Amino acid sequence: MKIFLCSLIFPAMLAAMWHASTALAAQTIKTRPDLKAPAPRLPNGKPDFSGVWARPGTQDMTRTFTNRDGTSNKGERSLGTIGHPMSDKAKLTMYFERPDMGHVEFKWVLDDPKTYTRPISNDRVFLLTPDVEIMEYSCMEGNLTSLLEGVITPWTGAEGFR
Repeated sequence: MKIFLCSLIFPAMLAAMWHASTALAAQTIKTRPDLKAPAPRLPNGKPDFSGVWARPGTQDMTRTFTNRDGTSNKGERSLGTIGHPMSDKAKLTMYFERPDMGHVEFKWVLDDPKTYTRPISNDRVFLLTPDVEIMEYSCMEGNLTSLLEGVITPWTGAEGFR
């Protein structure tokens, strides 16, 4: 009986390992793309924004800077990071542009004549990072009761994922 079970389990383990290795290989980039190449386009001709994008860490939105990796922030002075009041007349407009393969330019403009004397804005450049693995993030502060009651289910690994 042991030999029979081993003869069934061993091929199944090999198949599972092969499947896992091919799935991982599909997620691994073999060559780094040319970030200055033209932006890819969808069949309708619009830019394809898919990908993993690094954004600039911007604790102080009044600062203007460019990081070594190419991400950047163009600062604005009526502007902080603790929130911005808005009236019922506020209009928030966001712009996204992909000028080339490796960059997304993002800009937002808040126009609220009831609250501000002029429109305020923020410009950022995001960088394509195809070699970065996206992982789920969950803040568990203050959630011990929910965890113990089973409202939140902790992630225990990739079991059941293909």
